[in-house]
Amino acid sequence: MRCLRETWVRNGPRVEARGDAVAIERMLKDDLDKLSETDGGWRLLFRRRSDGRLWELSHPEGEAHGGGPRMLAELDISDPADWR
Repeated sequence: MRCLRETWVRNGPRVEARGDAVAIERMLKDDLDKLSETDGGWRLLFRRRSDGRLWELSHPEGEAHGGGPRMLAELDISDPADWR
């Protein structure tokens, strides 16, 4: 199972997205189709166009300002109905 994690780094007064932020953005833009969302939009389910695998976008540090860094994880399920 593959997992991409964004990290946030303070650069003076700004906070910049680092870690896997570019890879997450690229997958969201170019290879993922949104299927569903839950928890008020804090968890989203996607299907990858290239191979049909399911991926979940979440914010594991949701208590942080702006929801915190994102995590995009490949899931071990094949049926969206099994996602919770």
